[in-house]
Order: sequence, then C-alpha cells, then structure tokens
Amino acid sequence: MVTEIYIAHNTFPLVYSSCMFLVPAIYSYYLKYYFYAICLFITFGISANYWRKATYGLRRNLDLIFSKISFFIFITSHIYYLYFYSLLQNTNNKNESNTKLPMIYYIVSYSNLFFIMYFYNLSYYFYHLPKIYCRMNKFDWINFHILFHLFCNTNILLIIQIKKILMENHKI
Repeated sequence: MVTEIYIAHNTFPLVYSSCMFLVPAIYSYYLKYYFYAICLFITFGISANYWRKATYGLRRNLDLIFSKISFFIFITSHIYYLYFYSLLQNTNNKNESNTKLPMIYYIVSYSNLFFIMYFYNLSYYFYHLPKIYCRMNKFDWINFHILFHLFCNTNILLIIQIKKILMENHKI
C-alpha cells in the first residue's frame, strides 16, 4: 500500500492559474504558431494535473521538468525576437515605420522578466521557509506562484505578438 505524501494542500487556485496557459495556447494556435500552441497545451495539462493533487511522484517530476523546458523555450524566443527586431531596426532605413517596435514592448517585456523571477523566488522561499520563522499565512506562497503564472503568461502573449509583428512586416 502506497501512501500519498501531500507537499501542498488546497492548491486549487494554482490549478485555475495553470488554466491561464490556455489563453496564449489558443492565441498561438489561431495564429498558426503550432510549436508554441503544443508547448503551451502540454504545459497547461501537466501543470494543472500536478496542482490538482500536489504530491511527490511522476506528476511532480513531469511538472518540474516540462516547466523548465517551456521556460527555456520562451526565454530563448523572448531574447531572439527582441534582439532580432533590434537588428532589423538598425539595418533598415530609419524612416520606415514598420521596423520600429514601440518602446513599450521592451519595457513591459523586461519588466515581466523581472517579475517572473521575483515572484517565483518569493513563492519558492515562502514555501520552503520553516513555518516557525514565517509571519505570513502558510498559503501566501500560493499567491506568489499565481502571480508568477500571470506574469509568465503576459510575457508569452507579448512574445507571440512580437513574432506576429515580425512575420507581418518582414515576411520572416
């Protein structure tokens, strides 16, 4: 008989926040960016499946591995598209308006990267902090992880939008 060791109770808010991955998944599918769509649908499925009953085991290991793969894919895309867009902007005629990416994209994107790292670290820290030293409610780490999911999805949508702009303007 195997007993399940819960590592987190009452994690249904994280199941719901994992559903946020469906928004960029559907948007990328609509734009025919099938690689992103498949990656995001898998991320949603694995994440929601793990958080519905957060225990040690295969589901947790899959979530830990695939979340890092997904994170790598979108961080790489983030760097590539913003850098590539900057190169296009510098090599093309300065008077062409279709080569200029508004500064707000850069501000939001890099701010999101900061908040992604910040909220993930807070979530990790408060989850692993011994409860004796923690003045916070024992479920506050969940709120930080939900914010982590929110900023990840915001950045993913921004990456998809930048790719769309690049594809339309430069026929890449």
